Amino acid sequence: MPRPKLKSDDEVLEAATVVLKRCGPIE
Repeated sequence: MPRPKLKSDDEVLEAATVVLKRCGPIE
């Protein structure tokens, strides 16, 4: 599975955070 081309690591972390928030609150 090829990795999507992202601008920077910060963007990756931000996207991951958004996904986690959508799945549920981080306790």
